[in-house]
Amino acid sequence: MYQALYLKSRPLVFGDVRGQDHITVSLRRQSEQGRLSHAYLFIGSRGTGKTTCARILARAACCESLSGGDPCNKCPACESILSESAVDVVEIDGATYTGVDDIRAVRDELAYTPAALRRKVYIIDEVHMLSVSAFNALLKSLEEPPPHVLFILATTEPHKLPATVVSRCQRFRFARLSPEIIADRLQVLAKTEGAVLAPDAAALLAESADGSMRDGISLLDQCLAASGGLPVDTPSVRKLLGLTGSPDIRDWLGLIIEGNTAAALAKLDEMYAGGAEPPVLLEQLALLLRSALMDALRGKAAALPAERAVDMLTQLRGFAAGKTSGIGRRIDAELCVIKLCSLAAAPTVPPAARTEPPPSAPAPAAESAARTQPAPAPPAAERPAPPPGDILSRVAAEAGPLCAGYLESARIEETPSGLRVTVYDEFAAKMLRESDFTARLAAKFPGEHRVIAGEPPAPALRSLDALAQDNKGIVTEI
Repeated sequence: MYQALYLKSRPLVFGDVRGQDHITVSLRRQSEQGRLSHAYLFIGSRGTGKTTCARILARAACCESLSGGDPCNKCPACESILSESAVDVVEIDGATYTGVDDIRAVRDELAYTPAALRRKVYIIDEVHMLSVSAFNALLKSLEEPPPHVLFILATTEPHKLPATVVSRCQRFRFARLSPEIIADRLQVLAKTEGAVLAPDAAALLAESADGSMRDGISLLDQCLAASGGLPVDTPSVRKLLGLTGSPDIRDWLGLIIEGNTAAALAKLDEMYAGGAEPPVLLEQLALLLRSALMDALRGKAAALPAERAVDMLTQLRGFAAGKTSGIGRRIDAELCVIKLCSLAAAPTVPPAARTEPPPSAPAPAAESAARTQPAPAPPAAERPAPPPGDILSRVAAEAGPLCAGYLESARIEETPSGLRVTVYDEFAAKMLRESDFTARLAAKFPGEHRVIAGEPPAPALRSLDALAQDNKGIVTEI
């Protein structure tokens, strides 16, 4: 039966683990000097070598003839562990065995000496999934286990572990692997499989792996199966992964930066018809936008200002957080492109005008005075004469159809610094702030404009005489 490439190519000694030298060197020296601790905690993202190093360490702890701190993988102990027939090495999936009863069963087994090996080794993967009661049952055993017991815990989410558990372990943090390390490993594996992998294709697979060696090897395995013995090149990798060529994405980004909504949507339809998935397209677009942002921050020539790139990347993050499935992905992507085009076409607003005070923050004394007293009109030389018409109607005309509805009951005041728009609904204020409303105002009205949420004006109190006049016969003299 065929074995997956990432399983077949799993490293057997510390020296074969790529990109984690700060961990493998320390573990090899501890093993060689006989200074292995009783508990280890391996932390890192997926596919970085946590389980692989745990298994190597388990064999090193039980090996009968170590070689420079590495297991020999030839003695009966190593062979039994490799064949998964050793009863003294137990791997526990923390996502499945999460209850306190499962950990109590482990705790009851600790008192017994190993059946065949020198030590009993417990590897608990995804340990953060254990329940609170299970962690409490594990604590004492983890702190003072019998001398023949070794715990190796692995997790991708260390913030979910109790501090009492973390403090009882030696911690090793596995780093994400660089694309260069993954690409080199993929080239070696391709040669081992008798296949030809183009350097550009290896680099593309490494980028798609996002720091995970296992993901990169799995993608290579998929490409080798689809190639039918032919060389694996960049076009075949792009087709298999549903990626679009960089020139197409650059052209698409250029249309978005120009604010050409119709052409940008047509380009999206073209790439979608070619088999590209909308989420993948927007991920590639986000990478290009990030590059443009980094260029702008470093003072290099950039396709668009840093503030605009931040706005567009924020919009893409919002899409990624709420992306749906099926036909909804395409619709969401089209709506995202429309929003990106409007952001790119809007004028850049200075940072001071973009910063809004929190609605719940108390207003300073000067701000409170400005609310109660009308601001003095600036000299004519400092502020151009406003266009004719009511200020509310003029602002609503610039707000666009989406935002105009939020201004029906708003109060708009002209201050020395700009316009202050007060709406009586927190949701309306939030929508106006998150839209391009202030950018539209900045293009038409000079100054720095703000949107705040306020309380509706209280109805004026009527006198007793007025109430008596309106309600004859009801209000009487006392």
